[in-house]
Amino acid sequence: MTKLMYLDDAYQYSFESTVTDRRVIDGMCYIALAETFFYPHGGGQPCDFGQINQAEVDDVTLEKGIVWHRIKGSLEMGAHVSCSIDIKRRRALMQQHSGQHLLSALALALYDAHTVGFHIGEDYVTVDLDQRLNHTDVEALQKSVNDHISSRHPIRAFMPSESTLEKLPLRKKPKVADGIRVVEIDTLDFSPCGGLHVSDTLGIQLLKIYDFENHKQGVRLYFSCGEWAIQRYDAYSQTVSDLKKALCVPETGIVQALAQTQSELKALKGAYDACLEQNIQREVDQLIDKHAGIKGLKWVVLSEKSMPIDLVRQKVSKLVEHKDFVVAAVLETDDTYQIILSKSSNIPSTIQMNGLFKKHLAALGVRGGGNEKAAQGGSPKDLPLEAALDTLYEEVMSLYTLESSL
Repeated sequence: MTKLMYLDDAYQYSFESTVTDRRVIDGMCYIALAETFFYPHGGGQPCDFGQINQAEVDDVTLEKGIVWHRIKGSLEMGAHVSCSIDIKRRRALMQQHSGQHLLSALALALYDAHTVGFHIGEDYVTVDLDQRLNHTDVEALQKSVNDHISSRHPIRAFMPSESTLEKLPLRKKPKVADGIRVVEIDTLDFSPCGGLHVSDTLGIQLLKIYDFENHKQGVRLYFSCGEWAIQRYDAYSQTVSDLKKALCVPETGIVQALAQTQSELKALKGAYDACLEQNIQREVDQLIDKHAGIKGLKWVVLSEKSMPIDLVRQKVSKLVEHKDFVVAAVLETDDTYQIILSKSSNIPSTIQMNGLFKKHLAALGVRGGGNEKAAQGGSPKDLPLEAALDTLYEEVMSLYTLESSL
């Protein structure tokens, strides 16, 4: 069993210990210590990182009372070790966790919104509440949290007796039956928790809710505390500065300038699409004029490069709007072919695009399918596609000739 020193002192970042056990899993070394201040995954809080005898610790887990430290290296049983915890990460994680407790307590007090989900990511936190909140509610909640942060309420963790536990106004029910640890924020909140926290609300520094969305029957809040909130603000400030320079407007003019730019881009895209439509129609008209047909059938092979597949489909569709066409379109990209087969509505039903595709193309390894009127698929460029299309054409002509003679 590992002595869990972090439960008594969350601000101890270096210590000495002894290796009591080791194991290797998937080539990685895990060691257990007689005592540890490294916090393992649990209670919604990610684990600590750090070093043990200069070997990097990148994962910490608690299994059946033993804390396992995954290290990049190896240590032997009985080794005396010097350990150091990543202070910046530990402090940031404590800020997020304490901030979440305070936010959840005030969401319950202000809006009767219970916390039903909680997650700490690598640079953000989410809390799921069971009540819907609007923008005004979220702003008021954020202000209340930050007012309480600046009031410097003490935060303590303790193990109450069973009789004391029964009298505490716990915000949520404990997940275990005994050995329950409670985190208190100066009578504002009592919550069963095995995580680590700052010593008072001032240690959270600040809390910023930067987004929220409806989630199930309630709302999901996205927020950061302390150093993470400052880092996010710095990133936003840099983005605003970059936008000001790019758009040549003051900060207050960014939204209007972006709206104007979007409007101009929309107009340009409309003009571009109209030109594209005209060009495609011109190409289709030229193909129609050029193909007199053989025995009434107009077989067209389109070879395209560097064209969006949607435009290829559009060209094929315009061709088969006219009578007597069977079209095979091949779009060549850097390493694949995209193939479309399609036919005009008056082409006999005996000439089925999906059947031809399966027989002549899928058999080569072209993946795809379709129906009687159209089929599509893709393949690597090393397939003998030209020969397959020649054979496919011969069968189309044979079927069309046979159908015409009946």
